[in-house]
Amino acid sequence: VDMADGRVLKEYGEPTQYDPTFKGPIKNRSCTDIICCLIFVIFLLGMIVVSIIGYARGDPYRLVYPTDSQGAVCGQGKLEDK
Repeated sequence: VDMADGRVLKEYGEPTQYDPTFKGPIKNRSCTDIICCLIFVIFLLGMIVVSIIGYARGDPYRLVYPTDSQGAVCGQGKLEDK
């Protein structure tokens, strides 16, 4: 017997014996996370919509290339050779 076993028994008590007729703690079980799953799916769809709109209407080069003090993207437009 390990010293840890003594501490576990003292804290949690004796382990229960196997009962072949035990059917579980609750007979009428059901899924309780449907609302959370629905909220998560709505969040994911919102992220996809925002990403599509941002990519279609936005300027991805502003994320990749730096800008000067007037907000012009370096390496693009009038600043292509600079």
